[in-house]
Amino acid sequence: MWRKFVLFVVVLTTAGAAQASSQVDVCDLWSEACPLSSLSTERSTTILAGGDTGCAFGGAFQFQVWRGDPTRVAVAFRGGAPIAYELALASALADQEGNEELFGEIITLEPEAEHGVFSRADQRNPFWNWTVVNVPACTGDIHVGNKSQTYLGGTVEVHFKGAVNVGAVVDWLAENVKDVEHVAAVGFSSGALSAAAWAPRLVDALSQDAASSSSSAGKKKKKKKVLCHRRR
Repeated sequence: MWRKFVLFVVVLTTAGAAQASSQVDVCDLWSEACPLSSLSTERSTTILAGGDTGCAFGGAFQFQVWRGDPTRVAVAFRGGAPIAYELALASALADQEGNEELFGEIITLEPEAEHGVFSRADQRNPFWNWTVVNVPACTGDIHVGNKSQTYLGGTVEVHFKGAVNVGAVVDWLAENVKDVEHVAAVGFSSGALSAAAWAPRLVDALSQDAASSSSSAGKKKKKKKVLCHRRR
């Protein structure tokens, strides 16, 4: 029997109240495979993506995973201020000494949350027992760019690698979750556009195994069901 894929595109303005965790698990894809089965079920794991991924000013891209039901996967795309705003601010202050930190990365990783889509304890959260991936925004391109550009007279190089970063997340998921029944794309602020843009790729990547097994069984192909829901 063909499995049903239901994809939600949710627009959220806040992540809900959160409480910091004293323990942080980190896995580096440069040196290990970071299989989902090896991750903690008690807290989230930060995964260093490696490869060609990266943030706007050269920092390392990383994403965050809460291991849960591997047949139910939610990917949360974080929003971020347009990169042009940061560059305008940096340009205005360029004549002041010691402002190099303006070009640093700020990657928002969610602490262990009491409420919202990252909560594991609040069963009002529809994703409380799902495998949930938090995709931070650190490229200023709503997760769809793949180009480097110089600004301020060639003194600043900005890497718009959002598409490369999310591609690495999708590849990791495709390698680690099988027999997926439900997929959700969740967007925070401008991340809602990212969720809509990446929804087809997520469904295709995570439904591949189910499609193959059903096809080999001679079942008639059914269309994937996509449900879009907007929350203000």
